[in-house]
Order: sequence, then C-alpha cells, then structure tokens
Amino acid sequence: MLLDGGFINQVDELLVARKRVLRMRQQHDPPITRHTQVILSAATIPTYGLKSVEQLVAKRFPHAQRVENELLHRTQPQLAHRWIELDGHDEREGAATVGSKGFASRCQQLEELLRPASPTEPIPRTMVFANTAATAAAACDHLRKAGLPVAAYHKEVPAGLREEHLLSFASGEQPILVCTDMAARGIDIQGVQHVVQFEFASNVVQHLHRLGRTGRAGREGMATHFVDPASELANRIRRGMDAESPLEDSFSRRRGFRKKLKKLARGPRQRTPPAPPSSD
Repeated sequence: MLLDGGFINQVDELLVARKRVLRMRQQHDPPITRHTQVILSAATIPTYGLKSVEQLVAKRFPHAQRVENELLHRTQPQLAHRWIELDGHDEREGAATVGSKGFASRCQQLEELLRPASPTEPIPRTMVFANTAATAAAACDHLRKAGLPVAAYHKEVPAGLREEHLLSFASGEQPILVCTDMAARGIDIQGVQHVVQFEFASNVVQHLHRLGRTGRAGREGMATHFVDPASELANRIRRGMDAESPLEDSFSRRRGFRKKLKKLARGPRQRTPPAPPSSD
C-alpha cells in the first residue's frame, strides 16, 4: 500500500531526500562514509501487471537482496479453516445487499456461529470482516440486537470512537469486532482466536492480510469463510491452500477484472466540444 495511491508520492520524496543526503556525504571533505540501509518489509509482495512491487524495487534498487521464508503468500499452517457455502440462488439475488432476504439469512448464520453454547462460555476474540462500511454496520447492528458483545471498526465510525472500540476489543470487554479491511493491516491485537470473512475478500492480498490477524507468533487460530460456491476467486484460493502452494498466481485475478468492470460501467469518455468562436 505504501507503493500505491497517494502514499507513493510521499515515499518518492523520502527516497529523493535520501539520495540527496548520500550525495552531500560524498562531497564532504573528508567524505562521510557512514553506512545506510533501506529495508522494505512486507507480508505480501504482489507481482501483478504494471504495479508489480518486485519490478519497482528492481528499478529503484537494482542491487537489492531478497530475504524470505517458506510462508510467504501462504496462510499460516496452524490455522484451522471452516468453509460455509452460501445458497447460490440467494447470492445471485444479492445476498450482500443490506436489507435483502439473503443478507438477513447470512446475518442469522453469523449469529449462530458466534453465539456460545452456554451463557457462561466465553466468546473467543473474533474479527468479522466485511467488504463495505454499510455491510459491516448492518452486521454489527444485527449482532448487537441479538445480545452479543460487539464493536464496529470502519470508516463510518468517528476516529475517536474507533479507537475506543479497538481498546474494548483488545481488552476483551467486547470480544467481537466487526470491521472492514481498515483493520486488516497495521493492527496487532494479541490473542485474536477467530477471523470470519462475512464477505469473502475481493482479492488474494486482502485475504492473506485478514487471516494474518490470527495465528500470530505460532499461536493456533480459526478462520471461517462465507463463500459463494460459484466464486472463482474463493475456489482458486481454496485449491491453493489445500495443495499448500503459494497464492501468487491468483494476485491479479479479481483486482484487474473489477477495474475493467468499473471502466466499462462508466462508458466511453466523452470529450467536451470546443466552444464556437465569438461573433464579437
């Protein structure tokens, strides 16, 4: 993410500043030989199309050395996986649409999944991921009305309240956090035991980061996936996980396709005709 969108401009500024400092050190009398090192650390190194991170690193740092372990682009081996296949008809009718019959059915399944067998049984610390803030808010409302201790973490929750919700989740006061991918990176909550993909990730990178919230530092964890049986992305990921193979070949599948759909939906770009010359 640091090499994409608005972040890349700031990264470029830092790299240019670094080169300027190195040049000044060389021109100093006597030259300053202090060693500097740049490290790019990432859980995923996407290689799709023009946004290949590897190509960018090779261009900016041609002599870079790569260090990785055998778990790169794999889910943690100590995770247990549970796949809940949704009704294909409901999915085609828009189960993810808030307020639809299919969505209500999915919320009911989520409630049954998270509700403990007895009132005295503790609820495992669980992160429930949705793809949009609207879906996350609706799912959170359903669980709250069902009497489950739940907090929300998405862009529609004010920043200060988001932090409060995160603290209550980390402390165990509210052991269920319904969130978007805002919580998939950069947050290290100790003891997350369960990750639920209420809506399956839109691409492999997000899938890997979501699952990375549990099973950290060698601990055991559970991942539950709500999936449409016809989802090409979910089926490809599932086959790769069953074969214990890396998931690089699926990086570009969904992401590029979604962009093409958006472009087609906008239609051809209309050019504004030039204004006729003034008669004055």
